[in-house]
Amino acid sequence: MSLDASLFHRLSGQPGELPDIVLESGGLGSSDDWRHVEALLAAHARVLVYDRAGMGDSPADDAGFGAAAVTARLAALLDRLQWDRPVLMVGYSLGGLYARHFAACHPQRIAGLALLDTTPVAHVFPAAAMRRAQRVIGLLHWFVRLMPSGLLQRLFGGKGDPARFRRQLQQLGAPDYLPRMRAELGAMTGVQADVGRIAAQPQHPVLAILAGTRPKQMTDAEFAHMQTLHRELEAVSPAPLSQSVRIDAANHGTLLSDPVNATQVAESILAFARRLPRT
Repeated sequence: MSLDASLFHRLSGQPGELPDIVLESGGLGSSDDWRHVEALLAAHARVLVYDRAGMGDSPADDAGFGAAAVTARLAALLDRLQWDRPVLMVGYSLGGLYARHFAACHPQRIAGLALLDTTPVAHVFPAAAMRRAQRVIGLLHWFVRLMPSGLLQRLFGGKGDPARFRRQLQQLGAPDYLPRMRAELGAMTGVQADVGRIAAQPQHPVLAILAGTRPKQMTDAEFAHMQTLHRELEAVSPAPLSQSVRIDAANHGTLLSDPVNATQVAESILAFARRLPRT
């Protein structure tokens, strides 16, 4: 079986003047996270969104969650889809690190990078915070497994897309979800190291989209440090096309999930795509 054969993916839009766009989800995320942004982008360009192996609707494989494995799977998927034009890679959070690694390994396949509140290479994740996050996710997993899905739908799913909510419950409650979650979180420092080693200075134009509101779990100092690291990424990227956009009303978690924030994200990506050289 090829590396990409079991990857869930979705195509929308049509090829046109703008580069084709690939969407790379954040840590523990899935293609469903892009529903607002994807629809807006697909009105102007061809869009590919997919689930990394072990996340969303894509089963895990033996290659793991390292940057090299994720890059190899995506390259194989693009080959199978016969996407030959350079793409605009859009990566959110941890997905931005994977996007940077892919761009460094396959520079000829990249027209530009749009990095949405991307995990910085130099950011250190406190061990206590990581353990706390895993405990919370573990509790949610068992809550979903033990509670009737119909009750969960009535309690928490009334305001959103019912089909999407059911998929989220299925993914979160899957018997193998916890080991897959721990494996991707455990790979993060290695992914940071790999990107720092081969992709510390991007060779392509970079759009950095930053959330302007501090998440509740982050201190003011930590938030300021993260934004400084993002601005440094723009500074080492090729000028004059590289730029940064700040969405003041968004925090890290609502950058994609809030329709208003997602509209600003999509509009920023499209404006950036229009500035990239035609292929």
